[in-house]
Amino acid sequence: MGGPAGPPRLLHAPHPLLCLLCLLPPLLRVAGPSQAPRDQPVWMLLEQYCHAITTLTNLSGPYSYCNTTLDQIGTCWPRSAAGALVERQCPEYFNGVKYNTTRNAYRECLENGTWASRINYSQCEPILDDKQRKYDLHYRVALIVNYLGHCVSVAALVAAFLLFLALRSIRCLRNVIHWNLITTFILRNVMWFLLQLIDHEVHESNEVWCRCITTSFNYFVVTNFFWMFVEGCYLHTAIVMTYSTDRLRKRLFLFIGWCVPCPIIIAWAIGKLYYENEQCWFGKEPGDLVDYIYQGPIILVLLINFVFLFNIVRILMTKLRASTTSETIQYRVSLCLSSTASSMERCARL
Repeated sequence: MGGPAGPPRLLHAPHPLLCLLCLLPPLLRVAGPSQAPRDQPVWMLLEQYCHAITTLTNLSGPYSYCNTTLDQIGTCWPRSAAGALVERQCPEYFNGVKYNTTRNAYRECLENGTWASRINYSQCEPILDDKQRKYDLHYRVALIVNYLGHCVSVAALVAAFLLFLALRSIRCLRNVIHWNLITTFILRNVMWFLLQLIDHEVHESNEVWCRCITTSFNYFVVTNFFWMFVEGCYLHTAIVMTYSTDRLRKRLFLFIGWCVPCPIIIAWAIGKLYYENEQCWFGKEPGDLVDYIYQGPIILVLLINFVFLFNIVRILMTKLRASTTSETIQYRVSLCLSSTASSMERCARL
């Protein structure tokens, strides 16, 4: 039987490594780890710094442990024993904002030797100057205005929806299209409110139900634009093509508005699942193209609606000119008929 295990060994670091440990913290205080992308030298130095600290304080023993890792903010979580709650100093700077470094962030090393996905930064409070306080105030005001605007919008839309529901006498095809468009606006705003209620930790953990809410929101966004397309298609058919609206089929418009967006969103969800399966599928990073799967058709129907609008305005202007010319001719004829015989020669010249 061997004796008890000794204390953790402190490994000797080479001279260049000690220089790195001495020089890197001041550099990070100036640049801020959160402002350095992963492919830049500062972030690479930060990773080396994180692993170097772990090398100096390696754990020994047969128990499982969590390996050294660097989170998205730039906090270094050293090699730690399984089941331990590890605390690290709050970052000094994040996104250009200075934080109180006397507080700590916490992360659990699970029993299976992996880090918990949830990191508790709730105690890290920003140190705000007057300019930052004004910015924070303006942001809160803008947020309140945004919420109030959505609330007023939903209230007005629900009132319009109930009117269409109560007045059965006005349920012609045109008003049915309006009714469906209003419905998409209501559902889109409701899903927007649900997205705002999602906690940041849930957003980072990428829960299945959270991804379903994002998928539903994007579906109603697409249906919203497709029902706008249906509105433009109906108006264009009635005015430009002089086609009897009685012969237009309601089922065709319902299929375009509600069914066509389904394969678009399914394709988008598959793309997100295999290529960008993170953060509840919400948001878009530079260079990511998956969101264009549903944004592309939206842009397309907007362009088609612009063509519809151009043609409708052109036809209306043509009819207006024709109506003005006809009224002018009728006026001249009536003037000639009511004139005396002495003015017939003048009428002939007209």
